[in-house]
Amino acid sequence: MGGRRKTDNNRNKAKAVIHPSELHSYFYCPRVFFFETHVKKKKSIVKRIRLFFGTIFHYTFRLRDLIKKYSYEIPIETDLGNLIIRGRPDAFKIDKSSAYIIERKSSKPPYKGAWISDIMQAAAYSIILIKEKNLKEAKIEIRYPNKSKVFDLNSEIVSMLMRALDEMLLVKYNKILPYAKRGNRCNSCPYKKECFLLDEGLELERQELFEPGNWIENLNLIY
Repeated sequence: MGGRRKTDNNRNKAKAVIHPSELHSYFYCPRVFFFETHVKKKKSIVKRIRLFFGTIFHYTFRLRDLIKKYSYEIPIETDLGNLIIRGRPDAFKIDKSSAYIIERKSSKPPYKGAWISDIMQAAAYSIILIKEKNLKEAKIEIRYPNKSKVFDLNSEIVSMLMRALDEMLLVKYNKILPYAKRGNRCNSCPYKKECFLLDEGLELERQELFEPGNWIENLNLIY
């Protein structure tokens, strides 16, 4: 029995792993996910300050979570066959056959709905809980500093998530360069210089290139 458990653990260690936070990066911009995985630049002072205040923002809800009997920052994972999803949800609660997941963001919310990158991060936690706890459904709450939005984990969200996971394996483990989601976000991106240099020689070949993530171009919000 002990030998079998040890073998299973060894298999899990060798299997590809995707974290929900990586899904957040991929839906924000697939190219950012590529650079964060293979380049990993040192975080700027501004980025560190934002992360610090983000951590404080999360900690302010700990007492509320305890009072309302939410679990928080507990490591969870599930095996999807070709990969393992592993992460720590901000907060979640299981009631009979349903899960309620809260994903907190200290960043500015959109005018309507929620950013798709935030929803996909929470959806990954939902998939883990549904599979591991044998649940039937899940609700996702994206909570910003001044508003929150609740979504059902539906087939459309799951379909997008699974498609992204397949592409992320190619990017993370085969180093295939994904699509760059251009826009105002490029101005503050720490990988801007490297990213545009990569694209300089690709314009004539672009129609024949396979670029994972190009379908995410116009996906920004879910209402």
